[in-house]
Amino acid sequence: MPTPLLSTKLFIPPTRPELVPRPRLIQRLEEGLERKLILVSASAGFGKTTLLSNWASVTSIPVAWLSLEEQDNNPTRFWTYFVSALQTVCADAGAGGLEALSSHPVPPIEQVLTSLINQAAESLHPFVLVADDLHTVTDPRIHQDLAFLVKNLPPQMSLAVSSRADPPWPLGGLRAHGQMVELRTDDLRFTQEETVAFLNQAMQLELGNRDLVTLRQRTEGWIAGLQMVALSLQGRTEPSTFIQSLAGSHRFILDYLVEEVIERQSQQVQEFLLKTSILDRLTAPLCEAVLSAGSQRPEVRSQKSEVGDGVLDSDLRSPASELRLPTSACQSLLEHIESSNLFLVPLDEERIWYRYHHLFADLLRKRLGQTRAEIKPILHLKASEWHEANGLIAEAASHALAGGHTDRVSRLVEQNALGILDHGELASLLGWLSGIPDTVLQDRPWLGIAYGWALAYSGHLESAQVQLQGVEQSLGELEESSQEARHLGGHIAAIRAFTAILEGDDYHGAELASRALELLPERDLTTRGFVATQLGTALRSIHGLPRATEATSEASFISRAAGDSHVAVMTLCDLAGLQRLQGHLQKAAATYREALQLAQEYEKRSGRELPIVGYVYGRMSTVLTEMSDGDAAVQLARKGVELCRGWGFSETLVDCLVYLAIALEAAGDSQEARDTIWEAKQAAERISPWYSTVVDLFEARIHLSQGNIASASNWAAKQRDKFSSDEKPDTRHAAMYLTMIQILATQALLSESEGQTASVSLATELEKALDSFGALLDSARSEGQMMRVIEILITQAITCEALGRPEQAQTALGQALHLAEPEGYVQIFVSKGSPLAFLLQRGLDQGTESEFARRVLSAFQGASSADDQPGASALLEPLSGRELQVLRLVAAGLSNREIAAELFLAVGTVKKYTSNIYGKLGVNRRTQAVSRAREMELL
Repeated sequence: MPTPLLSTKLFIPPTRPELVPRPRLIQRLEEGLERKLILVSASAGFGKTTLLSNWASVTSIPVAWLSLEEQDNNPTRFWTYFVSALQTVCADAGAGGLEALSSHPVPPIEQVLTSLINQAAESLHPFVLVADDLHTVTDPRIHQDLAFLVKNLPPQMSLAVSSRADPPWPLGGLRAHGQMVELRTDDLRFTQEETVAFLNQAMQLELGNRDLVTLRQRTEGWIAGLQMVALSLQGRTEPSTFIQSLAGSHRFILDYLVEEVIERQSQQVQEFLLKTSILDRLTAPLCEAVLSAGSQRPEVRSQKSEVGDGVLDSDLRSPASELRLPTSACQSLLEHIESSNLFLVPLDEERIWYRYHHLFADLLRKRLGQTRAEIKPILHLKASEWHEANGLIAEAASHALAGGHTDRVSRLVEQNALGILDHGELASLLGWLSGIPDTVLQDRPWLGIAYGWALAYSGHLESAQVQLQGVEQSLGELEESSQEARHLGGHIAAIRAFTAILEGDDYHGAELASRALELLPERDLTTRGFVATQLGTALRSIHGLPRATEATSEASFISRAAGDSHVAVMTLCDLAGLQRLQGHLQKAAATYREALQLAQEYEKRSGRELPIVGYVYGRMSTVLTEMSDGDAAVQLARKGVELCRGWGFSETLVDCLVYLAIALEAAGDSQEARDTIWEAKQAAERISPWYSTVVDLFEARIHLSQGNIASASNWAAKQRDKFSSDEKPDTRHAAMYLTMIQILATQALLSESEGQTASVSLATELEKALDSFGALLDSARSEGQMMRVIEILITQAITCEALGRPEQAQTALGQALHLAEPEGYVQIFVSKGSPLAFLLQRGLDQGTESEFARRVLSAFQGASSADDQPGASALLEPLSGRELQVLRLVAAGLSNREIAAELFLAVGTVKKYTSNIYGKLGVNRRTQAVSRAREMELL
């Protein structure tokens, strides 16, 4: 289930009665409303939060508030709270954003932010969002997206940030362009007048001028230090003696004062402060649970448990003094501590949730470690148990880790691993697992299995194999024939089947999948359904569509029997893909709609969107592309990429990027199609060489469709050796073989159009291909691959035309049109480029009466041929849009680091782009690249 949102994180902290007015700083903040960013950056204890909350209470424009903490170092969690905060003052901003962020998988954050920015730009009134304690957020992905947001903020919106350190954004540019107001440590120090106002007026100490000057000098205007001095001075008869004895650094003074403050409290308050200091947020029921630490001896089990059973550490038997208070007493104590100014900050007006001042909490924890270290594990255990009971699994795991309860962390991960994988929190799972020692993984084989699945899902195939080897070694104590050993072995085989198929080894993948089905118990329907799906994928290339359809249908039955919507949707996607290959385009569309309906039913039941629904969108876009519904196909494919990117499942992300590139090309957006297929190539390289080969094939097809014969020919030249023997190609390699032959035929036709004769070797190769088409057609027909039959006939038509046999070309094309018309296959013709358009037009000119042929020919008008980019025709491979951006900044003299900051990229990514630019321009240095680009009118 989704993690509940804490509304208290969105409340503006109420102003305190001892507040000292600071009009000079309020004016600075008001000036920041004319800028994009207000940055309040200073060390701990300088009143950043107090200043901003005071400003929020007096400024005339709406203020949204977000209190941040370490648990927000997750992009999905962070942006969910961010959008929720924003909607407290601008309901239209981020419309749809929360739904997107709560879906699984989560779409790319930049996409959500783009929508948010556009909606904020429509606001009729200005507003500001305060992000308090941003230093607690260290995830570079979050900061990259925040930098994107700040750069593109509309005039109506400002962002105010408090932090102990500058955020890692390109602040220099904002500063240079006057788009930022900064308040720093020196700005926030109490002046002498503010020191007097605080100590003598707000705290009513009535100190003399000498003492006030001394305190101002010793604390250097440090507000937290002055506040603790004030607490220490209350009730003293000779404050001057105490003040004059203060000396040393801030840390020394702070340690001394905290000790003074704590020791002046009752024993009950001291115990409460120390025990609850481990909490980031306090509420009475949680405090009650933590205060019970020591009242019970934790149970220690002597035997290792199976999945789902936790084992508590034996060192939890340490005795601890007991302070047990009922919830009502805890609430009263919280209110007493707040009223005593003991650095307890209320997070809501109802005083239900609180937090300690961060610095005060740090010092309390330090004191707890020095004086009561033996109870810390038990305190964290109690906190973990409470958070788990309330559905806050991340917080539960965090406390378990902090307390050293690795077995508990293991159980939490084991119990939630599959849910995390299936609902888009793959990164969170990997983060939890990476924090668990190897010795624990060895003792908990089911935890190792969870890690293996997570690594395989995320594309870390080699690491997954290493993890599985570790699990196998840990099975030495189990009898090979035992039920647990067989169950574990079934999962190991299943993961290896999955990785083998990702690496293109379908034979081995099928063997492993079959082995997994033998070992997995019947009750493990979820895993069996997934494995059956993988078996169907492997069998498609080995035994053809009938066996694959049989296995996929079985997988669908198993997954539905298990009530596993995730695998059920996956199997429907695979079944629809098989129907498309069989030539049943309309049936495939209906099956995809059925998969979407199944996913929607799941969402209604659980309130969560299945992450694999992104894969459905991507796969369904291929049907719309084929039917020449370009705009709808692009829209679906984009949504698929967004969701799969958030899911983190590397295989589906690559697939959906390919689907998007194909849809973009069909819609006439050649540049973005090239950029997208390039991204798919980069992602595929991180999976396996075989996956890269698959994406390279689609890239070659896109080049061919765009008329970029040079780039397509480079790919074809690398493939010719694979088909140079007398052995006839089979349907497993038909896509690659047909694409290569089409490129060769297009080369021959291009030579003819330029008044040249194709080479003898090229003509011989085309003659050989023509002879092979008959066998390919027979195989495709016998396997029921009617879509492949259409493609073979189209390629045969182009080849006949290249060999000077126009009648045979028209005959083959007519057969292809006849087969394609009932289901509405269009893009399969358009993707072949200008040779097909020529053949269609000639047929119509010769009197062929075919409305479908006219429809196909009209679709060519929406397809792009060559890039309109100046000078692109002189390049074997045109520069992408991003490469042109980088090239222009290179020409402007920016360094790689400056380019990275300007474009919000990693420096390594900029180096990759420049390397691509050098390769395409045929140069080795920056100056050469700029000179060459200017010669080609690219700059």
